[in-house]
Amino acid sequence: MMSMSLLVLVCIWHAIIPQIAADWGLDLAHTSDVIVLVVLGFVFITMHVLFILWIRKRVSALCNRSLLPYRYSYKASCVRPG
Repeated sequence: MMSMSLLVLVCIWHAIIPQIAADWGLDLAHTSDVIVLVVLGFVFITMHVLFILWIRKRVSALCNRSLLPYRYSYKASCVRPG
C-alpha cells in the first residue's frame, strides 16, 4: 500500500513540475526535481528496509515460538528436522 502511495506522489509531482518550470524557470524546476527525487527515493528505500526488518522479526518470532528445541540447529528456516 505504501508503494502505491509513493507512486501517486510521483504522479502528482509530475503534474506539478511543468507549472513550476513555466512560472519560475527551469533552474528552480530542475533543482526542486532533484530534491524531490532524493526525498522520495530515501522514503522508498527506508520503507522497504523497515518492511524487511519487520518481516524478519515476525518470522523469527514464529519460528522461535513453534520450534524452540530446534532453533539452534536450524537458524535459517522453520522446517522441522526430518
